[in-house]
Amino acid sequence: MDIDPKADVEHIDAPIRDGEKVTTATGAAVVESAYANLSRWQIVKTFWLAIIFAAVATFGSLTDGYEFAVTAGILANQGFINKFGLTNAAGEKFLGATMISLWGGLLSVTTFLGQIIAGWSNDVIGRKGNMYIFTAFFIIGVTLECVSKDWKMWLAAKTLFGCGLGMVQVTMTTYISEIAPTQVRGALLALYSLGFALGQFASSIALQVIQTTDPLNWLRAVYTQWIFIGLWIIGMVFLPESPWHLARQKKVEQAKKSMKRIYGHVAGYDVEREFLVLATEIEHAEFIREEMQGHKIVEIFRGVNLRRTLASTFPIVLQQLCGVPIFFSYLTYFFQMAGLKDPFVASVIMYVLLLAGIIISFWTTERVGRRPLLLYGCVIMFIANIGLGLSGSFTITSSALNASLAMSCIWVFTYAMSAAPIGFVVAAETATPRLKSLTTGFAIGCYGALNVVFQFTVPLMLAADGANWGVKAAYLFAGLTVFGALGIFFFTPETSGRTFSEMDELFELRISPRHFAKTQTTAQKAGIL
Repeated sequence: MDIDPKADVEHIDAPIRDGEKVTTATGAAVVESAYANLSRWQIVKTFWLAIIFAAVATFGSLTDGYEFAVTAGILANQGFINKFGLTNAAGEKFLGATMISLWGGLLSVTTFLGQIIAGWSNDVIGRKGNMYIFTAFFIIGVTLECVSKDWKMWLAAKTLFGCGLGMVQVTMTTYISEIAPTQVRGALLALYSLGFALGQFASSIALQVIQTTDPLNWLRAVYTQWIFIGLWIIGMVFLPESPWHLARQKKVEQAKKSMKRIYGHVAGYDVEREFLVLATEIEHAEFIREEMQGHKIVEIFRGVNLRRTLASTFPIVLQQLCGVPIFFSYLTYFFQMAGLKDPFVASVIMYVLLLAGIIISFWTTERVGRRPLLLYGCVIMFIANIGLGLSGSFTITSSALNASLAMSCIWVFTYAMSAAPIGFVVAAETATPRLKSLTTGFAIGCYGALNVVFQFTVPLMLAADGANWGVKAAYLFAGLTVFGALGIFFFTPETSGRTFSEMDELFELRISPRHFAKTQTTAQKAGIL
C-alpha cells in the first residue's frame, strides 16, 4: 500500500485570499517552503547536509542503546560479580537481589525524570544546551563506572546515566524533527531507533568478546562506551542550534544563521523566504496561546493540543504495551531449547531481525505511512502474544516450541518495522512546533513511566517464586496491545508528508485521524503544495 497524503479525496473550505495572502478557515496564514513540492529523492540530493546533521544527531542514541543493554548483560559476567557481589556461606560470590533491583530500577526512574525534565529544559536553554548537559551526565556516569569500588558507587553511576539517557531521547528526537525536511522527516527520526539498536548490538558483541577472551576483565565493556561518547562529542560540536528554537526565542538573526548552516549550501536558497515559514507558524501559535490563556505545560492538556498529546503518546507507549519485556526476555531461551545452545548466536539473530526491520522502516514509514504500519503491526504482535501465551498453557512439544520460536521472530521483525521506529517518529513530529518539546517530553515520559512499572512487575510475573506466569504473561501484553491499538486508531492520524502548518490546520479543524491522509489542506487547494 502506498499512501499519498496529498490525495485529492476530501476537501476543507476553500482558501481565503486577502490580496496575495492565503489564509485557512481558522485564520492562519498559509506560507510553505519553496521546496515543499520536491520528491523525496530530490530532497535527499538537495538537502544532503541537513540529512548528515540529522544522522550525526543520532550518535547519542548509540550510547543510549549500549548503556541500556550493558546494564543487564554485565550482570552475568563473573569478574563483575567478583567485584560487586556478596559472599555466601560457601564463600562464593553472588549479586544480591536488592542491588540488582536498585541498579535496574533507579536507571529506569532517573531515565523517566530525564525525559520529563528535557521537555522543559529544551525550551529554556535550547537543544544545544540540553546536549551539553546530557553529555556531562554521560561523561560523569561512565567515569564513575570506571572507578567504582562498591555496588553503591555503581548505583550512583546508573542514577546519573539515567538522567542523561532520558534527556537524549527527548532532545535528539525533537531536534531531528525540527531540522529534517518534511519529505524525509519520518525516515530521519527512525534513525534514532537504528542507533539505539546498534548500541544494543555493540554491547552484546563487547560482552561476548570479553566472555571468550578475558571473562574477568569486565571493565573492558565499560571502557568501550568512551568510543560512542567520543563520537558523539565530536559530532555535537558541529551541530547548529535548532532554528525553530531560536526563532521562538526571537533571536531572528541567529535563527537565520542556523538555517544558512543547515540549508544554505543549496544553490538559490532564500533564507528570508524560508524564515518566513517559521515566523508565520510561530505567529499563529502565539495567537492560539493567547486564546488558551494558560501555562505551556497546562496547554498540552487542553483543547486541540490534548488531541495532539494523545496522538503523540499512544505510539511511543505501544513499545512497552506490545510485549517487549516478554519477547526480549524469552527469545534467547527459545533458541536454546530449539537446539541453538549459544545464547550469543541467538542474540545475533534477534538483532539482525531488529536492525533489518528498522532499516526497511526508513522506506515504509514514508511510503506506507505511520498509521497503517502501527495498526497492522498491532494485529501481528497481538497474534504473536496469543501464540506465545498458548505455548505456555499446554505441554511443550518440539513442534510447539518451534512455533513459539517462529512467532517470536515474527514479533521482533514486526516490532522493528512498526512500534520501534514509529513510536519516536510520531512522538516528535505530531505536536505543534511551539509545544513540541513539552509534548515530546510528556509522550516519551509516559513510555519511561511504563518502563519503570514493568521493570519491577514483570520479574514478579515471570519468576517461579512470584506469580509464575512464565510465557503466559504474554496474554497480558496481548490485551495491552489491543488497548494501544485502540488509542492509535482513535487519536493518531497519518502525518507522512504533512508540513507543520498543515498539521496545525487539520487538528484545528478537528479532522478525524482516519481522514487526515485524504483531506486536502488550504495550501493544496491554493496550489501552494
